Order: sequence, then C-alpha cells, then structure tokens
Amino acid sequence: MATSLVTRIMYALQASPVISGYATGGIYDRDLRRSGSGWTPNAFDADGDIKPTVMVDDAGDVREPFSHTAHYQGLVYIWLFAGRSTKGEDQVEELARRIRHALYQWQDSETGAQLFPAGRLGMQADDQAVFDRLALTYSGVLPLSNV
Repeated sequence: MATSLVTRIMYALQASPVISGYATGGIYDRDLRRSGSGWTPNAFDADGDIKPTVMVDDAGDVREPFSHTAHYQGLVYIWLFAGRSTKGEDQVEELARRIRHALYQWQDSETGAQLFPAGRLGMQADDQAVFDRLALTYSGVLPLSNV
C-alpha cells in the first residue's frame, strides 16, 4: 500500500530520537482526539491535558494554474501542541527548533520532493493548550513515460 507524503514525513519525524523522545504525546498524521473514533489517548495525560505532540497535516496542492502537468507543488502543515503554561510554550518552541533542523533539506525518497520552510503561525493559545504551526512547501517533477 502506497503511503502519502504526509505519512512519510510523519515516519521521518518518528524515526528521529531527538524529536520522538521530546514529543511525548506522539507524532500523528491525523487529528488529535480525546475520545471517540480515531482517538489518540497517548497525546493526553491522566488529567486530559495535552502532552508535547506533533501533527503533520496535508494543506493541499499549491501548483500554479496552467503550469506544466509534470510539475507538482504542495503545502504541509506541522502542528505543535503542549499544555497551556510557560513550560508548554517552551516545549512547543523546542519542538519547532528540532523539527526545522531535522527536516532541513529533507527529500522524500519515493517522489524526490524536497521540503522548504514557508512560514510559521507563531505561538497561539486556547483555554487548554498552546500551539504553533510550521508551514512547509514541497515540489517536484513527476516521472514521464513514453507509454
């Protein structure tokens, strides 16, 4: 079964002990849920507070209209979460630093797509968590065949 680029990025982050050891709530390629279908129990502590957690999300195709059909370009978001506290803010900042370092010049072995930094949301907070979002673009050229 083929995996998506988002899933392969998630696997790359999970394979890095520097990141997976720090993201104690886990690294996912799907929404985080406290309960119900698709729940992610490891992302939350016994009190229901979120642990330092990473979610890789496909933000979609950003290819220029009328560009060459063999060229592809897209956007990936990497969401970083931690409990709402000064410690949580420090944990999100440290995760962002580690992920930027781990994915610097990262290239997908399956498609040849390379990731490039495209921006950062900046630290945000709600009533239960602090979070940030890294945006990464990727691009590549599809293999052409003479079939």
